[in-house]
Amino acid sequence: MKDIFISYRRKDAETVAYLLYKDLTKDGYSVFFDHKTLGGGDFRSAIDANVRNAKDIIIILSESSFDEKINSVDDVYRNEIEFALQYGKRIIGIILEDFPGFPENLPDSSSAIRNMNCLKLYIGYYEAMYNRLVSGSFLSMPSNNMQEILPSEEAIKSTIPRELQNLSKLTDS
Repeated sequence: MKDIFISYRRKDAETVAYLLYKDLTKDGYSVFFDHKTLGGGDFRSAIDANVRNAKDIIIILSESSFDEKINSVDDVYRNEIEFALQYGKRIIGIILEDFPGFPENLPDSSSAIRNMNCLKLYIGYYEAMYNRLVSGSFLSMPSNNMQEILPSEEAIKSTIPRELQNLSKLTDS
């Protein structure tokens, strides 16, 4: 099971999708990114299974997100959105600078996407958006990092110079 599924249009959001994949993976998340994790077999079934098994779905909203392809029942991007809505997944939108907004004629099966919580990405501020994404309440904790391991009090004290430890004893009295 992957922590995160990234949905995007290759035409104009692939670079951002790859940056997210790379950074999220580095930070301990298990991420589905089709170029890196999609194996052989039936493409639609694989997408369905990976959306169903992911905790969170990131949908990158770009200029071409809701182009004429969205009206086709075979559109992969539309299928990913519909699967995420159908399975009640936590959906996080990343709005790129060129995103014109949601069209009036969204298919009924995808229209609830308008209600998702989104982050705006100005490419010069990618790092700030990314930090907000991972440190806020947007994403679930990575599955391999569910409990943070803190050092013991003794381990912490061993890193403090002895003079400072003695100093704190004097100020406590």
